[in-house]
Amino acid sequence: MRPDTPAEPTPHASHTAEAERLERAAALYPEDAEQLLLQAAAHHEVAGSRDRATALYDRLLALPAEQPVLVRALKAANLWEYGHEAEARAIVDGVRLAAPRSPEPWIIVAEALEAHDELESAHSVFTDATELLVGDSANPPREVRPLLFGRHRVRRLLGADHDARDELADRLHEAPVSLDELHDPNRVWSLGSDNPAELRAEIDRLRAELGTYRAALSRPFPVAVLHWPEDELAQLLAAHPALTTEYPS
Repeated sequence: MRPDTPAEPTPHASHTAEAERLERAAALYPEDAEQLLLQAAAHHEVAGSRDRATALYDRLLALPAEQPVLVRALKAANLWEYGHEAEARAIVDGVRLAAPRSPEPWIIVAEALEAHDELESAHSVFTDATELLVGDSANPPREVRPLLFGRHRVRRLLGADHDARDELADRLHEAPVSLDELHDPNRVWSLGSDNPAELRAEIDRLRAELGTYRAALSRPFPVAVLHWPEDELAQLLAAHPALTTEYPS
């Protein structure tokens, strides 16, 4: 799960409007431009405007970005979704060579490969990342655990036997439903069952999986909300009418 993707399903027009608002905010607050533009790109992707998202990623890469490898990973995942597979693959290779020390770029490129049935390559990326960021730790930080869980999932899809990393993932997994159940390739068939007990069991597994994602989610893009008391907001808009579009209420 991409950490910058809006969680709530809203109409595409709303996502486009929010993306444009964030782009305006980035122009007003250049010190926060990277975080704002990354969020704007995510909204454009959800709205289906993937070319606009790519333009924002290119804009960020032309600047001295704080997280250039993360931006490249996001760009690769986005490009692959609208037919630019060759360019996306080249960027994925570059991300792997950069060997970032944060888990987000690894997760994004590995999940992009997994989503396009490149399971062997996804497994290789997850493995490289765990070797680098987990190492010999028996209790790695929460932010890197999704690498172990993702590797476990891909290995389950490949039919591979458990290894030491999978056993570590099992130990770290806190949901009541085991990883083997969550990552069972045949689970999808139970959704077509006429047996209420099987459907209920699948709902419970899905809830557990969602809980695991929420617990593991580490947003690299902090969000701050500025609150103006009513009288101060009135003074602000009187002095700067152009801000009315940014602070409608």
